Amino acid sequence: MLVENAKIRIETHRQAAILYFAVWSVYSLYFHPLSRCPGPKLAAISPIIHILWDIRGKEHSGLFVKDPALYSPTPNGTNAMITANNEEHTRMRRLLTHAFSNKALKEQDQILHVYADMLIDKLAGIVRGSQHPVVDMTRWYNFTTFNLIGDLPFGEPFGCLSDNKYHCPKTSAQEAQGKFTSCIIKHGNGGRGLSLPEIDVNAGVFVLAGSETTAALLTGCTYYLLRHPEKYVRLVSEIRGAFAQISEIKLSALVELPYLNAVLTKILRIYSPIPFMLPRLVPQGGAVIDGQYVPGRVSVSISLFLAFHSNTNFNNPDSFILSVGFLVPSLLNSFPIKRMHFDHFHMDHATASVSTDAEMRLILAKFLWHFDLELQVESLFSMVCPKLLFPLESACVVGEASPS
Repeated sequence: MLVENAKIRIETHRQAAILYFAVWSVYSLYFHPLSRCPGPKLAAISPIIHILWDIRGKEHSGLFVKDPALYSPTPNGTNAMITANNEEHTRMRRLLTHAFSNKALKEQDQILHVYADMLIDKLAGIVRGSQHPVVDMTRWYNFTTFNLIGDLPFGEPFGCLSDNKYHCPKTSAQEAQGKFTSCIIKHGNGGRGLSLPEIDVNAGVFVLAGSETTAALLTGCTYYLLRHPEKYVRLVSEIRGAFAQISEIKLSALVELPYLNAVLTKILRIYSPIPFMLPRLVPQGGAVIDGQYVPGRVSVSISLFLAFHSNTNFNNPDSFILSVGFLVPSLLNSFPIKRMHFDHFHMDHATASVSTDAEMRLILAKFLWHFDLELQVESLFSMVCPKLLFPLESACVVGEASPS
């Protein structure tokens, strides 16, 4: 009897679910306020199709193509992932994802530590050689990330940290074949891989995208921490309390530090290194964007800076406040924040979600574990004005931390 009742309940729930989905589909396709907007019908009735597209690298519908007037041609005339459209972009993204997977990151772990430790050694030398050491961390962060992201595709250091200045690669990515390039070639057998010119041009893109953006984030993070001493002290205490020796700092352990992750998540919004999204063209016939009709062939974009600093989207958007929601993820939805405006890795999973996150955590953690910092007076107001997105310097006094 109990089995029969259970079967009846299951069948009732199944029929109710089918009826609900049918009603929802009809409403979404014919009566929803956005039902007249162009686009795939399956995407209007279920989020599952978005998940499948995302897995296959086909999340973009292709309706809004990239505006060629504002995408600079690549040096060798071959499309990179950021300039390619539709199928070409999908193919490149699928192949490049392998170079930024968790497995690939584990293979690159040693390289991350090498350059993070080299940064610490160079700064320690400056501290020992001066009674009142002052360093411009913007430059040092750039030297570190430029060296690091350059080593991955080109397989050789650029020498920025060792020489304290910028260097360009002497060989092409296809000739050097670093870990990044080797991973792409390994997964591109059977004629479906990237051509040699495509490998070169995408390597160049990742050197630019993976160096200055990460360095800008680390600069902003250091500045905001030193402008808010209580948060700086709390983060330093968390890092130094978790690791007795700097050699104990591992990527897997840093993921478990809640305050470190909260600080980085916050800084990614209030000091985003990319203030706007690259523009796209409205398709022929026009489209409805945020309730407004826009004619075809108009170039449109999103201002990330305005979205991230809008009172409509975030409470106290310009303040470096770490609410309990950042530290207890289960409580995050209790805060009146439109989270769809801030998914800092959704912009391109293949290039950011793993590699950049690991870089920031490791460099910042080792830096704060080893040194005590103080912001220079001339840098106090370098980032106060919202229009000043990328200051020329963020100097701070650096002193080696006293042994506990």
